[in-house]
Amino acid sequence: MGPKALKRKAPDTNEMPADAKLPGPEHAGGPSASPPSEITSFRGDYNFLSNFFHSPIVYDGLEFPTVEHAFQAAKCLDQASKLKLLNCNSPTIAKRVGRKVSLRPDWERVKMDIMHDILALKFAPNSQLGNLLLATGNAELIEGNAWHDNVWGSCVCPKHKNSPGQNKLGKLIMGVRDELRSGEKPSSASNV
Repeated sequence: MGPKALKRKAPDTNEMPADAKLPGPEHAGGPSASPPSEITSFRGDYNFLSNFFHSPIVYDGLEFPTVEHAFQAAKCLDQASKLKLLNCNSPTIAKRVGRKVSLRPDWERVKMDIMHDILALKFAPNSQLGNLLLATGNAELIEGNAWHDNVWGSCVCPKHKNSPGQNKLGKLIMGVRDELRSGEKPSSASNV
């Protein structure tokens, strides 16, 4: 089986199956609805914003089923680890496996730029996902979660609800949205 052949099992609750229908414009702030001022969860109608959403992208010469798979694979430099991550059955498993790989020496310095680049591929100009992202208007995108991630998102559990997280994922996606809107070529994410 080649590296692009994936055996996939039933999706995680936060993962959208490959054949699932994307929300229509009425759910993403399109012509029949005004976008909200804030989107606080990347689930439901806004699941397409999640790194676990099935959206095949080619990164570093390999086709990954989700942003999460690609990001986890970018942590390592050896091809065997990248292929292992590529072939994980779900983004949840890829995330778990990614915690155990040997990190590339420059990971802390480059991880935000890498996430930005992968998100720019996911939300490509004139693509369905890019158009859905643009349809969120100027809404603040907050990766609200209950799993205590206050770096990439903002945990809303009782313990953390009064201390907002850094929301780096939301900020990166908003940056990609700004680039799409202006027609700019994707830039560095170093200021996130």
